[in-house]
Amino acid sequence: MILHHVNQQLKFSLQGMIGNSCIKLIEYYFQSVEGVQLEKVELGKVSLSYDPGLLTPSEIENHFANLEFSVVKDRQEVLFEELLTAIITFINEGNYLRRHYKNSDYLSDKLAVPYNKLSKVFSARAGITIERFLIFLKLEKVKEKLLEDQYTLGEIAEKLNYSSVHYLSNQFKKYTGISPREFKKSPEKCRLTAPFFTAKFHTKNCKFHK
Repeated sequence: MILHHVNQQLKFSLQGMIGNSCIKLIEYYFQSVEGVQLEKVELGKVSLSYDPGLLTPSEIENHFANLEFSVVKDRQEVLFEELLTAIITFINEGNYLRRHYKNSDYLSDKLAVPYNKLSKVFSARAGITIERFLIFLKLEKVKEKLLEDQYTLGEIAEKLNYSSVHYLSNQFKKYTGISPREFKKSPEKCRLTAPFFTAKFHTKNCKFHK
């Protein structure tokens, strides 16, 4: 007798997805996993269907673990991951969001949670404030633009919504230890902008880029 298994639907919240390269990594990996069909992959979330005759939900979780992504089940942890995704989106989506929204308003509206609660959850999990994290993310984008060598510092300041080139330069040196010009000449001299990344988030497979 042939048994026909009806595919089951599952949704996962994942810790460690911090860039589009993470999405591509999951899509590529699961092409070779028999019995799994990805439905939607976005930062921090994966929806899929699977054949229960071929594998179990725990085995699917093990596949994510192979990629160094952990499945989040705690409610507060899920909120933290959704918040992290929203913050990265706020930085990556360009000038429109940054020019038209305060980060606190955008995050609160996006997640339908009061900002003071979001701030407490993020600080407790990451050991750093949302505001400081946003500074670090913007500086990572500044580094990318500098290394692309396609824009002047003034153009980079405008693209990332800095109030002035002077403000960007001062902030860059404060957190990296060198000026933007020095970074372009010797990027290896730049100290890690956000050392907590390695402790709090998996960054082996993903980098902050769009």
